[in-house]
Amino acid sequence: MSRVDAIETYICRMPKRRDWLQHGIAETLENRVLLRLRTDDGAEGWGEATALPQWGGMGGRYYGETVQSVTHVVHDLLARAVLGADPNTPRALMDHLDTIIVGHPYAKAMVESALQDIRGKLCNQPLYNLLGGAYRDGIRIGHMLGLMATEEAVDEAKQALEVDGITAFQIKGGTDPQRDFTLVRKLRQHLPVDIFLRLDGNKGYGKVPKELANIMRGLEAEGISAVEQPAASVAGLRACREATSVPIIADEGCWTAGDVLDLWRAEAVDAVSVYVAKAGGIERAAEVARTCALVGYRCDVNGSLETGIGDGASIHMALAAETLTLPSIIPIPSLRDRHLTEFAGRYWEDDVVRSGFSYAAGYLKVSDAPGLGIEVDLNLVQKYAGDSLRISRA
Repeated sequence: MSRVDAIETYICRMPKRRDWLQHGIAETLENRVLLRLRTDDGAEGWGEATALPQWGGMGGRYYGETVQSVTHVVHDLLARAVLGADPNTPRALMDHLDTIIVGHPYAKAMVESALQDIRGKLCNQPLYNLLGGAYRDGIRIGHMLGLMATEEAVDEAKQALEVDGITAFQIKGGTDPQRDFTLVRKLRQHLPVDIFLRLDGNKGYGKVPKELANIMRGLEAEGISAVEQPAASVAGLRACREATSVPIIADEGCWTAGDVLDLWRAEAVDAVSVYVAKAGGIERAAEVARTCALVGYRCDVNGSLETGIGDGASIHMALAAETLTLPSIIPIPSLRDRHLTEFAGRYWEDDVVRSGFSYAAGYLKVSDAPGLGIEVDLNLVQKYAGDSLRISRA
């Protein structure tokens, strides 16, 4: 029986393609922890945690993580349970890890991704098959337009459309409603009518119901297709939903399957943005997506601008999710010397995944190779790693 024999983490800093502003977390996004688990029979699996100390849930229910907290939790708290564990039983192991330390879903998701990668390789199956099978063969991608000047955002959108065939965009907003109204109007003037435009408010419009309602009506008048997390409370989300026919998507407001049910009972949203990291792993994210299907919510897969390692985990979950039909905001991984796109979904100048992805006409696909279906280049990992830690089974 295969057993986890070694844990290695790498704190990597990725080179960004261009500057963007995102509520003060742009610099944090450059850093992430990459994890490699190895077994005593030679199998290996990869995971990733793009830990953000400034980002969490509504009302203090969930908390930020850092690259330092992630490595501490993995090596000092979880390692004793992970070393020697059977990678074929990730669900039971993750439940056990919850008894060692509460919370820290980004750190736990990284471990679970690596376990699932190994599990797929041992079973000789792509991970989406172990999650129940694929509903689709690719994920429709939305390109993120950061908090940039209006004309700059319009130019980037036009380039992503014309050069890369992207058909959906996420507009980072929430700091100034008038700026957001203007940008949506300008994008509608310069892009085809069927382009999907989604405004991400990042909880930035506050909690006051009447103010939120007015902002939603203004965005609808300018032609927005959907609004993600405009409010910082459940009551605020409900006020947004009641004020407009535009779908309201929960992001910071929904981390677990239980959160889906809470939002559904409150009639607060129409859809959910699912993260592998928020849920604490691929299988738990799949549970969030299945709960969305039960209550009639559409969803997407989102994240924290991971490399191809985190992307692989996200896509496998997304392929096996019935109602995951909204355009998803995840990167399109590209190496410095081999780009899948020029602009669309390309936030980093380089990656650590050598192969495993393909892109065409707005859709990203992952290979059907076993596990995550990707080839990680250890030389590139080490190139971007400032620090690394290793612990082996005694």
